[in-house]
This record gives sequence, structure tokens and C-alpha cells, in this order.
Amino acid sequence: MDLAIFLLLASFAATMGGRAQVLVSALDQSLQRSALLPNTAVFSSVITAFVMAILGAWLAGQLIGLSRAMLIAGGLGLAAIELLWPVRRVTIAEPTRSIGAITLAMLAKQLFDAPRWLGFAAAAATQAPIEAGFAVWFGSAMALLAAWQFPAFDSEAKWVRVMRWILAALALLAGGFVIWIAGSHGA
Repeated sequence: MDLAIFLLLASFAATMGGRAQVLVSALDQSLQRSALLPNTAVFSSVITAFVMAILGAWLAGQLIGLSRAMLIAGGLGLAAIELLWPVRRVTIAEPTRSIGAITLAMLAKQLFDAPRWLGFAAAAATQAPIEAGFAVWFGSAMALLAAWQFPAFDSEAKWVRVMRWILAALALLAGGFVIWIAGSHGA
């Protein structure tokens, strides 16, 4: 399977039940189906996906061998931590209709979330930040738009938590595999 397709699907799964999706769902209920929300969610997804992918590729370009493998594994490990970290339900007491405030909140929720760390690691491994950025952006944007389209989605459902745990385990296994390959065969 092509890495970009796998990264797109992993980003979609990692966004499901994540902090950004919970925020979109809570804002949608407070803003009463505003068209501002999906536009802001997709815009912030683009910015954060490409920032992390470019950062991963740039940092990996400065490193070789085991240190580069450790960078990739570190990105995968941080994605796993983010996936395992409990997500609290967000309640919006007094919603703002300011595009700036909503954008800042969405950027803050997405900048270091699991899909971005997966994109960071993929871009560091492949030196292809554009492909990694597009895959992460499209996968996470689809999940955020699903939260807007179906606001009754239960992000705390057991199957969502299990999916996030499985994805975290896969990220940790992939990180261990990268270190093992670099340590035993040289990267």
C-alpha cells in the first residue's frame, strides 16, 4: 500500500475522537450550523499539516543514520502518546463568532495532535513533505468535516477509543521497527 494512502487513512482514524474533532462538534452545536466552522477547520488543518510535514523533512535532512531514525521514532512515539491521552468533552459556555478566535483554537488543538506527528514522521522518513502534508490534511479534514456534518457523533464511543489504542500500538511498533532497522543495518 502506498505510504500516502496509508497516512491518509491513519490521519482520518487518528482525528476520530481527537481534541480537534470534539471541538468542532462542540462549536457546531453552539454556533448552530455556521458555515464559518468547516472552513476554519479545513484551513487550520492545511496549515498545521504542512507545517509539521515540512518541519519533519527539514529536521531529518540535518541528520543521518541512527539519529534520523530516532527522530522518526520520536514522532511516532509522540503520536502514540497523543492517541492514548484521554480526550475530555468540550463544553462551550459562550461561543464567539470571531473567525480569529475560532482559527486560533483550531490551530492550537491540531498543531501537535496525532495526525500531525504521523505526518512529521512520514515526511522525515521519506523526505516528501508535500505528499505527507496532503495526506494528513485530507485525512484529518475529512474527519473534522464528519464531525460538522454529523454533530451527534459520539467521540467517546468504545469503538473510537479502541481504534485509537490500536493506532497507538501500531505507531509504537513502527517506531521500534525503524530503530531496529537503523541499529542493525545502518540507516
